[in-house]
Amino acid sequence: RFDLWPELPRYNSESGDARSRPPGSRGVQSLRIFNEFRCWLSGVYQQVNVPQFSTVKFSAWARTWPANGFDFDLPPDLSVTDGVAVGIDPSGATDPTSSGVVWVETSNTEVWRQVSVQTVALAPRVTVFIRVRLGVAGPNQCQWPLPNMMGFVDDATLEMVR
Repeated sequence: RFDLWPELPRYNSESGDARSRPPGSRGVQSLRIFNEFRCWLSGVYQQVNVPQFSTVKFSAWARTWPANGFDFDLPPDLSVTDGVAVGIDPSGATDPTSSGVVWVETSNTEVWRQVSVQTVALAPRVTVFIRVRLGVAGPNQCQWPLPNMMGFVDDATLEMVR
């Protein structure tokens, strides 16, 4: 895991409610990153061995759920700034702030979205990243945090394209 700013959220697996997994998911749990009343920008990474100079594609399903309470029946608050990004460091380094990481980010992620990024492996190992932000409107800019600031990640895959 990595935590970029400003508050350290908690991480756990979520299996209680089907809405915590993408539609059609074959799994029974997802990764939940969450905090109460605090903005956050955090994620996870993993190093993976691949053939050097191969083209690799990394994809993950994710959603955010900022809400005024702790009940899945409450709708997400669409005014909260949010986003999910996937990245690949083609040299295999583990710093999510490195300029060498190739990122693709999407916002308005209150519904499940698949996000994908593709690049060429420059080493025999790449690092894949998933980054989620809730309430972070910009550098050192925390929006009003809500009681429930959750993000979910599921069904991440890395494949060789060629």
